[in-house]
Amino acid sequence: MENSNQHPKVFAALGDSITWGYPYGKSWTQLVENALGISILNHGLNGDILEGMLSRLSDIITKDEAHTIIVMGGTNDIYSGFTTQEMIKTSQEIEKEIQAAGRCIIWGIPVPIADAQIDAELEIYREWLRKTGQPIIPFDTAFYENSILKTGLLPDTVHPSETGYIKMAQVAEEALKKINHSLGIY
Repeated sequence: MENSNQHPKVFAALGDSITWGYPYGKSWTQLVENALGISILNHGLNGDILEGMLSRLSDIITKDEAHTIIVMGGTNDIYSGFTTQEMIKTSQEIEKEIQAAGRCIIWGIPVPIADAQIDAELEIYREWLRKTGQPIIPFDTAFYENSILKTGLLPDTVHPSETGYIKMAQVAEEALKKINHSLGIY
């Protein structure tokens, strides 16, 4: 186990505007860095889809020191008309590339969308992610109370409010503590 004087472990966060922190430019990643004393290199890109993340992945693997890559996407894919099966296929390619590089993957479970019909399609993808056998950060759980979507956390129906990002960070902190402890990272 590392003490606080040693270099923190480095993670990369690959995702879309929700990883980037739209519209604030500050995301759950910075909050988790501060809370856990780790480094998370934020590779969130507004408007990105899973295929875009896949195309950016080799640069991230080559240039970053990250031993673990947290991947969260899918929302823009649903809005862009990709099927769940297309999303799963691309996600399998992402996972394969990360593992082939000797890195660990953690799937970020996408946050809900306030449009119930679109969110139902995204839920199919969420369920697939939960069954991959890889560690997950269940970001979606930050937005529900007793299975009901909390109000005020998704002001534009897609992007979290500042409080929403704080709630995401809290979920990530708990998940990363458990994941990292079980893997012996810190």
